[in-house]
Amino acid sequence: AQASAIYQAGNADEARNRLVQWCEQWQEQAPQAVATLERDFEQTLVFYSLSGLDREWIRTTFLLVLRSSLV
Repeated sequence: AQASAIYQAGNADEARNRLVQWCEQWQEQAPQAVATLERDFEQTLVFYSLSGLDREWIRTTFLLVLRSSLV
């Protein structure tokens, strides 16, 4: 729930700040989870730059749509 709150941020800068806080909290207990979330994190913020689209839909379903189009 805490990790998913990162992507509930209102903008990319807030998401980055939430990531930093989350990583600080979990680095010692779950270093692999932190590394996984940090990997390519900037690319996951692209949906914040999209205008005129439902960001909630993009955030939650884009990878499913992309994956199904590749199959």
